[in-house]
Amino acid sequence: MNDRTEEMLDYVHDRLDPEARQSFEADLSRDAHLRAELAVVQAVAREGAAPPPTAEARDAGWASLSAAIDADARRIPANDNRGFSLAQVATIAIVAVVITQFFTLSLWPDDPGAGFAPASQDTSGFVLQVGFAPEATAAQLTALLQELGATLVDGPGALGLVTLSFTDEAARTAALEALRAQPDLVEIVSQP
Repeated sequence: MNDRTEEMLDYVHDRLDPEARQSFEADLSRDAHLRAELAVVQAVAREGAAPPPTAEARDAGWASLSAAIDADARRIPANDNRGFSLAQVATIAIVAVVITQFFTLSLWPDDPGAGFAPASQDTSGFVLQVGFAPEATAAQLTALLQELGATLVDGPGALGLVTLSFTDEAARTAALEALRAQPDLVEIVSQP
């Protein structure tokens, strides 16, 4: 509310003299915000002037409210998931684990060497460990590896090194020299 609250209350209760009333009504005709505030003050005044409810009306209101609360408390929630007891849920979980274990073990191969092995499993042979420069692009590295005939078999590891494999000792030696000659792409080269 604005600083004209007292004036609005006097207007609503007809306590303004005719000249002040005429001035206030002129302001009302020009100011929509003032009209809205006056409507609020009039509604509050009407509500305050209404007679208080009778004891019977209050009792009926409380009875209606209590009945609505009781009815709401008896309702079953829409997401009621109490269809299974705790023992039933535990039994279902145990059966699911047993079935999963049965199928997993029956489908597992007997030969531990069967299946597929990671490329990094066997790094013995003709390999080099290489740390590439951070600014080297994937296109540059791919072209370099193709030129050297190298195969990426592991990495990058925790230190950022990758393991490259070669077909024979001569290819590895030639690649070692070629990689050392590329300081803009290669930071470190070593033989494990």
